[in-house]
Amino acid sequence: MPKDKESFFRNPLFVAIFLLVLGYILLILRDTLFTKWSIAGGKPDFILILTVYYAIFQGWKKGGIMGLALGFLEDLMAGRFLGINALCKGIIGLVFGLVAGKIYRDNFLVPIACLLLSSLCSSAIYFVLAKIIGSNIYFSGMLLNAVPNGIYTACFGPVLYVLIYLMNKKEGE
Repeated sequence: MPKDKESFFRNPLFVAIFLLVLGYILLILRDTLFTKWSIAGGKPDFILILTVYYAIFQGWKKGGIMGLALGFLEDLMAGRFLGINALCKGIIGLVFGLVAGKIYRDNFLVPIACLLLSSLCSSAIYFVLAKIIGSNIYFSGMLLNAVPNGIYTACFGPVLYVLIYLMNKKEGE
């Protein structure tokens, strides 16, 4: 058992469990509190924020796995289309983990722009997968939901970015 608190952040299992528990809490907040505070029908996608930031700092393998795990947790909470959010978030984790080496993650605005882009990409992937399984989702409805979700998600990004940044800074020391 590690003696100091900072060494917990060096343990990948602890970090993964911490992010899954945090994701669960954030899903509950999104589906309760932020349902009342939705703007133009949009709610922040906290799972996407955690996935993108984790992928940016940890790379495509860990980002993809974390995206799958957090997306599956989201699927379990939603109770429909089991696996579709897991695939969306897993793909986003892979892609943004691959892009991570090409962006300057210490600049505060770059990860926020990544969030906006990832939110739109996630909505598009969700739309395609939903159409493949026979859902009657319409492109116009998806687009009307994707834009407010993306903006709302990007607005909450800085709060979680600081948390993930500090966790990875401690891990790198």
